[in-house]
Amino acid sequence: MKKTILTFLLTAMLAVPVIAQDTIVIADGKEVTLDNPIKIIDNISYIPLREISEKILNADIIWDSSNKSAILNNSSATVIIPIGSSSISVNNTQKITDAPAFIENGITYVPVRALSEGFNMTVGYENKTITISRSTLPQLSPLEKGETIAAMHTNYGDIKFRFFPEYAPKAVENFLTLAEEGYYNNITFHRVINNFMIQGGDPDASGAGGESIWGADFENEITPDLRHFRGALCMANRGIDPSNGSQFYIVQNKDTSDFTNSIKEFLYQTIEGTDITYSELYPDNVLKAYEELGGCPSLDFGYTVFGQVIEGMDIVDIIAAVETDSNSKPVKDVIITGIDIYKY
Repeated sequence: MKKTILTFLLTAMLAVPVIAQDTIVIADGKEVTLDNPIKIIDNISYIPLREISEKILNADIIWDSSNKSAILNNSSATVIIPIGSSSISVNNTQKITDAPAFIENGITYVPVRALSEGFNMTVGYENKTITISRSTLPQLSPLEKGETIAAMHTNYGDIKFRFFPEYAPKAVENFLTLAEEGYYNNITFHRVINNFMIQGGDPDASGAGGESIWGADFENEITPDLRHFRGALCMANRGIDPSNGSQFYIVQNKDTSDFTNSIKEFLYQTIEGTDITYSELYPDNVLKAYEELGGCPSLDFGYTVFGQVIEGMDIVDIIAAVETDSNSKPVKDVIITGIDIYKY
């Protein structure tokens, strides 16, 4: 075993590493300062194991000297990296890597992509910049047994939603309670804008009515983990906080190319008056999801996202395309006939 490891290490060093002094790492939108430079061998980027573990993955390291392996563990995964092997173990499942880890001058180097993806993160390379982002977004995660589902019945068809109470507890409680009490029954979608959104929840159908279950407006619940992807269920407000009542909207827009293309031009620039970069607000995984799904990214951080359509986006599209008057109100009423709540 020792001979095999030694043979690999000597062979690996025949491919002379290129020290990428000018390459930077952006993790979840923030630049990471490394004590040791990134190395590139055969177009594969390597980063010191301890630095990627502590500064990016927030993972603990245990060395298994008997198996010449490093064991990394955080809340999302346990990854075992044998030195000199072209496979790693992710939660007890073997995966082939793009290149093996190696040791040089007492520092263990690991391939960035293989290790990051083992922890369910996405990796991108552009303009001497490596971006590492969490790939799990709650709206895109698989449904789990026991989740609460709402089936909204309209005169155009049914729309089904899932909810995210751990991120927006008040908005979820408010909507589900109103739905169970029949508050939304026979209320219309009073504002419809194709390639944008459809809005309802106002018993007056004026855009100025409705109230929460508490009888007063409640505050926004903003989180970078929930976004205005196509199909997002969100609280409508008056542009001030607090001003959430009973009104909601469903994001319908399909194309975000104008936004994503423009923001990429100044992704790593600091937002005026702050020390926040645009890449912190729109990390790689979020931009990728917008490009694939559509949505309204410009609404992020201004309105509460609390649910996501899981069935019936075709009905949302049909409603969005109905004829409207000069106030974006459907000429023919689009009616919510009722909402059923059940467990998945």
